[in-house]
Amino acid sequence: MSEPTGRASFFIGFDAFASVRGFDFDRLLAVHGVDRSELADPDQEISLNVIAAILDAAAEECGDPCLGLHWAEACKPGAAGVLAYLLLNADSVRTAINAVVRYVHLNISPIDVSFEEGDGIGRITWRFPPSLTAPRTQYASCLMTLLIMRLRHIAGAKWYPLGVDLEHRELACRDEVLRVLGPNVRYDCGVNILHVRESVLDRTRDDADERLFNLIRNLGDRMLEERRTENDLVGQVKRVIVSLIEEGDVSLEDVALDMDLTVRALQYRLSAASTTFETLFQETRRDMAEIYMRDSDLTLTEIALMLGFSELSAFTRAAGKWFGVTPRERRAELRRSGMTRGD
Repeated sequence: MSEPTGRASFFIGFDAFASVRGFDFDRLLAVHGVDRSELADPDQEISLNVIAAILDAAAEECGDPCLGLHWAEACKPGAAGVLAYLLLNADSVRTAINAVVRYVHLNISPIDVSFEEGDGIGRITWRFPPSLTAPRTQYASCLMTLLIMRLRHIAGAKWYPLGVDLEHRELACRDEVLRVLGPNVRYDCGVNILHVRESVLDRTRDDADERLFNLIRNLGDRMLEERRTENDLVGQVKRVIVSLIEEGDVSLEDVALDMDLTVRALQYRLSAASTTFETLFQETRRDMAEIYMRDSDLTLTEIALMLGFSELSAFTRAAGKWFGVTPRERRAELRRSGMTRGD
């Protein structure tokens, strides 16, 4: 399965930010195997695991539990390329959110993102791919902050979302979270969701350049088409498993139906990729278990249910096969490794 990637543009201006915050960016690049020259081209794809790990390590090194929020505030508005310029020229909050859903794949690949409206509320939801296994609390909070800040260009500088759901444990900086994200933040949600009132979605801006927006959108569409030819079957199957797993037992038939394939066709394609559905299902469950245990404060029973296990004992048996220890012991190991990383 291909490595999830982000753009080097994520780190534009990070040197100055590191200097102010008091951590050694060059050392972190070296520790994570990144050559400085890889950042010279803002469109260069780099490992999303590396991006998330560097942000996490930087937060630990400088003692800032809200580093992701602070980096989002420091990011230049145009750093995200095509998507950034679409947001700068969107004529309404709704248009901007739809642009995020469609074109975020140019900056993060793969990622599962959707937008739906109902009962007077719009909800943009995203999940990271199972292959993003690095600690990502700082990265997830950074992306949420970036989205909110870009929408404020249209919604108004004093606007706060109706609600913010974050996949990870509570950030140890409540005042900063309140200042940046607002009062309605929930943690340990297993998914990231931004809730926006319909009245806010309807807000418009007078200085939007419709002609430029359409030109950039056409460029974005061409770039997306190029990416579609590079889609990875294994990655697709794992993303479908993630989207279905909380509903209970996930079957080969469920995944085939979601992918608009026959069961036989999916089995054949997986065999050609030298894998099976059961292998991918167990790998995805294992990766999600480690992420929940490390990055959230959900109880082990809650994690078991989120992973589709009928009870904690079933999760415990699976953990024994995956890790050779109980879920409680594995959580302790993951937390210890996070505390000692970078020492």
